[in-house]
Amino acid sequence: MIKKSKLFLLVILVVLATVSLIAGCKVGGITAEEKIEQENLTATVTYYANGGKFENEASERKLYYKENSVVIDIGLGKVVQSNLNISISRAGYELVAWHVAETVEENGEIKPLIVDGEVVYGEEMNFSQKIQKDQNLYLCAVWQPLVKLNVKLVYEEGQSFSVDGVDYQTGDVIKEYLYDKGKTSIVDPGARGSVSPIKAGKQATFLEYYTDEACTTVAQWPIAKPVAAEGEKAEDAVVYAKYLVGEWSVVRNANDVKSMFGKMDMDDERFYLFANGNQIDCSGVTVNLNDSVGALIEGNGTVIKNLTVKKEGVLPVSGVTGIFGNVKATAQIKNLTIQSVAVNYTVKSVATANPFINVYGVCQSIQDGAVIEGLSIESISVTASVPSSVTVANVTEVDENGDGTVDGYTSTNLIFGGFTNDQLPEDYEVAVGSITCTINGNQINNEN
Repeated sequence: MIKKSKLFLLVILVVLATVSLIAGCKVGGITAEEKIEQENLTATVTYYANGGKFENEASERKLYYKENSVVIDIGLGKVVQSNLNISISRAGYELVAWHVAETVEENGEIKPLIVDGEVVYGEEMNFSQKIQKDQNLYLCAVWQPLVKLNVKLVYEEGQSFSVDGVDYQTGDVIKEYLYDKGKTSIVDPGARGSVSPIKAGKQATFLEYYTDEACTTVAQWPIAKPVAAEGEKAEDAVVYAKYLVGEWSVVRNANDVKSMFGKMDMDDERFYLFANGNQIDCSGVTVNLNDSVGALIEGNGTVIKNLTVKKEGVLPVSGVTGIFGNVKATAQIKNLTIQSVAVNYTVKSVATANPFINVYGVCQSIQDGAVIEGLSIESISVTASVPSSVTVANVTEVDENGDGTVDGYTSTNLIFGGFTNDQLPEDYEVAVGSITCTINGNQINNEN
């Protein structure tokens, strides 16, 4: 194996003991042959890169030595000999040793014995021994592939996406990261949630890295370099990159929730909630109320808690709406739990004579075609500040009996207040816990 402790000693000896020249060339006005004779360089070592390259892209290197010199163990970094730099490398590999090469003679020239494209070699070179007069050594570089971190794709079974003309499906390696020489771990290749191992555009969206193909355990970065048993090569490390089919905005934290509320009125937006522990704490975060929702919101079992929703300004008749405003026909809200949401309305003035305001906790209306499944809102606190000239209407239509009905419509306590024209569909899976409403400092009782 390479002995790193020899590096600096060898560098010093190299300056005095060796020269690497091409026959016929001149150095300082004399030829290589003259330089070899002048320095009494009676021994040679020929190094075969064996798949690698020296710094001049050559596949072999011949050095001339004085007798009783220590042979250079090339590969410990860059070795400097006078004005000559000597280095060797091979992409994706590390040099592990130099062995004595098997050779053959062809037309009076010594060449390495090559079988199946590889140099045949014998015992490992002992660099502690000094080279003798007229001795000719032939050494072969022995390489070992660098250990990699392979990123494997987890995708919808039976489906694939294409990037730069390459099709990818579950199980394919979509990225490789090398544990470079001396590196003991690989840090996360991208900021969490912002950089993916491969970008698939609108075809697919990167979600998360996992340690298992079933995607049950999130990978913890950095990923340590695998350690092999003595004499064996370490197995490559593996992480699994899970992708969603299609283009999604992944909601991972409170700031993402705020962004979602600002865009959920757009019919073509798709939001996928994903967070460690399946919870997003929005304490201290206030989102502006959107008048409607037309987006697809896949809650993925996530709990949004301690969210504050606000709306203020000049409002028309019936201008105050709930958390989701008017649910449009394109909207889909699925598998989402909201805990402890505060809905705050501030009506500074109104634009009509004799105005009245409906106060809603969840939403004002649901259009035919909308899908609401598995939506649970555990606690809503509605607070409204309105001018004294405004009549507050429909604030007491709640499920006071706990039977899941409001005016005969199944709602599971969906709202505080009525829907426009009492148009409440019967087939929505919504659960709402406690609702309190305070208007201008006065709590409204749940009475019909």
